[in-house]
Amino acid sequence: MRRCGESIDDFSCVTVVIPTLNEAEAIGRVIEEVLGVGVPRDSILIVDGGSTDGTVEIASKYGVRVIRQRGRGKADAIKTALDYVDTEYMLVMDGDYTYPAKHIPELLRHARLRNSDEVIGVRSMVHGSQGLLYRFGNLLLTRVFNIIFGANLHDVLSGMYLVRVESLRDAVMEMGGFGVETEIAAHMVSTGKLVTEVPIEYRRRLGRKKLGVRHGFSIFRDMIRLAARYNPMFLLS
Repeated sequence: MRRCGESIDDFSCVTVVIPTLNEAEAIGRVIEEVLGVGVPRDSILIVDGGSTDGTVEIASKYGVRVIRQRGRGKADAIKTALDYVDTEYMLVMDGDYTYPAKHIPELLRHARLRNSDEVIGVRSMVHGSQGLLYRFGNLLLTRVFNIIFGANLHDVLSGMYLVRVESLRDAVMEMGGFGVETEIAAHMVSTGKLVTEVPIEYRRRLGRKKLGVRHGFSIFRDMIRLAARYNPMFLLS
């Protein structure tokens, strides 16, 4: 495994993992931004879930690594990525242009200075980037997470976060779909790992929206299931 050097801006010790599914409108701009902050091409890993709109072809033109994920959903994309990542850290960000790559150096520096096992990017919404209902749902689910797991996080559903790979490999990750972020955070918090946060911007996505209200209910259900694993006393009480 490639360990970090002395410089806190050593991008060679982080792999940027971008799960995709039909993100042809955005993926080129996302990759250009990641390259623009200094991340080497061989440190960018596109994990595609079976795109049919040319996402894979567009990403491949940039000379970055593109692989096909096993299974379906974002959780399986993360699990697939772990088989290919050989760096100390892994940064996950969505491929829909919502997360600016300029925050990658900030997350890496923060992790190294604080010796964090996970650094979550807490979203600050650019005007029009997310509707009121979605913002309320995110706040509510984060509040539920904090109550269940005794945490004090501000955006547990953020799709941009950096994790120490060795700490992530211990996570079970059996929750499917968009609940993977809460499962990773629950594992880190419940096993005594250090989870910290940094503020980031959040933009309007490019392309068709995939997240709906029903996914919020699924994430809530997953939190209850995670409580049975990590905090059974909460359910008993």
